[in-house]
Amino acid sequence: MGVPSFYRWLVGKYPKILINAVEEPGDHVDTSLPNPSGMEFDNLYIDMNSIIHPCFHPEDQLRLPAFLTQLFPPTTIEEVFKAIFQCVDRIFRIVRPRKLLYIAIDGVAPRAKMNHQRARRFQTAKEAEKAEAVEERMTREFEREGKTVLPKREHEVSDSNIITPGTVFMEKLSKALEYYIRSRLNSDPGWKTIKVILSDANVPGEGEHKIMAFIRVQRSLPGYNPNLHHCLCGPDADLIMLALASHEIHFSILREDVLKAELNATTYQFLNIWTLREYLELDMNIPDFKIDIERIIDDFIFICLLLGNDFLPHLPSLGIHEGAIDLMIYVYKKMFKKMGGYLVDMSKINDKKAAYIKVKRVERFILEVGSYEDKIFDKRNRLRQRKLQRLLQQRLEEEGDGSENGDLQYDMKYGVTNEVAEIEDGAYKFSVHNKSCSNFRSSETISKSSKEKRNVSASQNLLAAGHDGNDVINNTKELKQKVKDFLRDKADLFKNGDLQNDKVHLGSPGWKARYYREKFSAETSNEIEITRTNVVEKYVEGLCWVLQYYFARVRSWSWYFPFYYGPFASDIKGLSCSQIKFKFGCPFKPFDQLMAVLPPKSSHALPKAYRPLMNSKDSTIFKFYPTDFDVDMDGKRFLWQGVCKLPFIEEEILLAETRMLERELEVDEMERNSFRNDKIFVRNCHALGLKMCSICTSSKCTTGRSEQKYPLDAVSCGIGGFLCPYDDHLGPHNFKSPIEGMDDIAKDNTFSTFFINPDWPEHIPRLLEDVDIPGKSITEADIVERKLWHEYEGSQPQMYNHETRYLNQARSFGRGRGTSQAWHSTTGGSPAVNANNAIIHRGSDVSGRFPGNSAAAAFRGYRSRYGTSGGSRADANGDWRNRPGAELAVRGRARDRNNRWNGGEGKISMR
Repeated sequence: MGVPSFYRWLVGKYPKILINAVEEPGDHVDTSLPNPSGMEFDNLYIDMNSIIHPCFHPEDQLRLPAFLTQLFPPTTIEEVFKAIFQCVDRIFRIVRPRKLLYIAIDGVAPRAKMNHQRARRFQTAKEAEKAEAVEERMTREFEREGKTVLPKREHEVSDSNIITPGTVFMEKLSKALEYYIRSRLNSDPGWKTIKVILSDANVPGEGEHKIMAFIRVQRSLPGYNPNLHHCLCGPDADLIMLALASHEIHFSILREDVLKAELNATTYQFLNIWTLREYLELDMNIPDFKIDIERIIDDFIFICLLLGNDFLPHLPSLGIHEGAIDLMIYVYKKMFKKMGGYLVDMSKINDKKAAYIKVKRVERFILEVGSYEDKIFDKRNRLRQRKLQRLLQQRLEEEGDGSENGDLQYDMKYGVTNEVAEIEDGAYKFSVHNKSCSNFRSSETISKSSKEKRNVSASQNLLAAGHDGNDVINNTKELKQKVKDFLRDKADLFKNGDLQNDKVHLGSPGWKARYYREKFSAETSNEIEITRTNVVEKYVEGLCWVLQYYFARVRSWSWYFPFYYGPFASDIKGLSCSQIKFKFGCPFKPFDQLMAVLPPKSSHALPKAYRPLMNSKDSTIFKFYPTDFDVDMDGKRFLWQGVCKLPFIEEEILLAETRMLERELEVDEMERNSFRNDKIFVRNCHALGLKMCSICTSSKCTTGRSEQKYPLDAVSCGIGGFLCPYDDHLGPHNFKSPIEGMDDIAKDNTFSTFFINPDWPEHIPRLLEDVDIPGKSITEADIVERKLWHEYEGSQPQMYNHETRYLNQARSFGRGRGTSQAWHSTTGGSPAVNANNAIIHRGSDVSGRFPGNSAAAAFRGYRSRYGTSGGSRADANGDWRNRPGAELAVRGRARDRNNRWNGGEGKISMR
């Protein structure tokens, strides 16, 4: 789950929430020693899916199919597991928890999330097929040029969709993680005193929400220590919201420094929630009113829901990159007293009539936000028109730049002949003249003969045939890069001539009626009003559902928002929550979720008995699995922004079909399709281990031991809940490794039982008694008032007035997406790179590093996302003021200070 662009907005406005994590070098670090970052943590929680995916398909920051992002990705499940172990080891070395490690893998998700998962998996499969076809075509071009490349290899981890509950991969992962936990408890000094909980994919719920449910329950139990320091590891921005919603002040989020990651330097940072709370207390302060910071935080979380998430679409006028959060904070402060106070009251979160939402206040707030829609749409249109004009001018200049045919340059850049190229059997057609492609068909249409040539031993065969190994690797790297560049360019509709794909024209007269006509097929004014009412009603339901999900529990496993688009803020009126009732239902079984989210290309991940339901035309649910589907690109520039309009799964029909097949499952398949409890592990010398040993010993004399629940006292055990015995090994024993190449644990000194969290408690939306509040570090001087986005010209927000060092990034949109990085030092001086004017010509990737605070550089050329307009080429102008060692690395085309154009890769050094 995520809130697009939220993290960048947050750290841009509140930079002091971040501190760099300090890592000791080397793999053999004594984690029992004090934390080098200067903070000690009690509990570490890891959202494992954020680790599994990068280890499964290592990739850069580009939105490209994973198999193109690395020359030699993992080819076996064992390689993936070993990479996962290394990542967890590194995180553990950084955080060094002293009491608890909680490892959570995504289990079956609520239906509201499944729709998002389904769209993402179908779209990924569609993009991957196109990419595979392009790679095959380019490979043949390389072969005609005499360039030998490594053949593509088919392997067991080719399809990342197997990272879904119920698959063989996830079952093996659960066993591998149990082996890993036992291994570390036996060997690592930093692990020997902690408790470890593993919540695998057969425990229902998203990983981060299983973690937060554990924290909420524990803090409600007698004997809970309110000064525990929690650390949650994961990249999703919604983790920040969940941490705020916990009202635990000693909370940090560990995440990779995404800005440095784009410079190929993997480092981590702590985002401290107590500092963020300070910022919000000052930034959302209401003049002449004594605010309750806990209520302010809850309201902040609520208004951010309007930006969209994995359960609800965003309101069309609200985009974070267009200053939507700044606008809503402004409106909130302006309207607070007129509204009558806070928007939500989370102390009433369990009220059956949704008294936790102050409906009239919310309506007044959203309508006030909606009053800015015309101004927002008007500016959005103006910026769009300027962008299109620049693109047209750019295209005209390129077509007349040293070639009679601009398309010829485009073709030669990727090694494509100047003719229409077609992939076998029409799987993917591409015309270099009109930049259009046909709908994809299933993977079976790609040439089978070419696939048969792919095998693991092919690289050895190439070397045996006398090919130079370095040449083959370099050719393969070149091929991969060309494919990535090609796909990146194809993803930009504007660059490929589709300049008029906006049917709604938000902001022009009649825009609201056009929106409901184009998006909801409502024609008459009466139909529009009925549609608006229905959409708003379901949207308000969704706000209630998401609030429950963030602050308490899954209110309904079956509820979902039944539309592809959200309403306008100005249409959210006549609200009522008193009639909202959710049917709790139950989670899908793992195989049912597989049937709900997987595309036909991934049907191999299903049990054999289920596959005909997806692939056979005689199946009653065949309609749920189209190989071609509509992706709405109206008003969008990039393919990945499209709205995937898949048919919604009809739950009753799907479950009726799968229930009839359950009797055909094998024993191991029935195990994968079942629900389980969390497992807890400790060393046998741990205080809890002695209790577990006693429980397991006494339970051996009884029947039905797996159903027995033994309570834990939070005061004496440091954790509350119930234990259920399942492990018969009470003393040191041999634990067999499930991973090839990794040793068995000769003397396993760990105990393990199932762990059950207590029943759901009342939510406590405040700090607990006796909590130690950290000293204040944020002052009024740290709060920057920004001009509202619609009030200034251009798309670049006003510069932040921070005394701390910050990184302001500008990313280009063009052939060869480039980035420029700028540093501003606390010691003064100009930014090393003026990121406001970082405009990079397509085909150029520019990265600047300049020592000293007097270094300066400016890039002019093709328009970047945030930059101002510029010329049609990339100018690299340097003013180093006699600073030695400054260097500008350029890939593509750039002009040096002597006005000479450099092509290809190179460096311009000014000394």
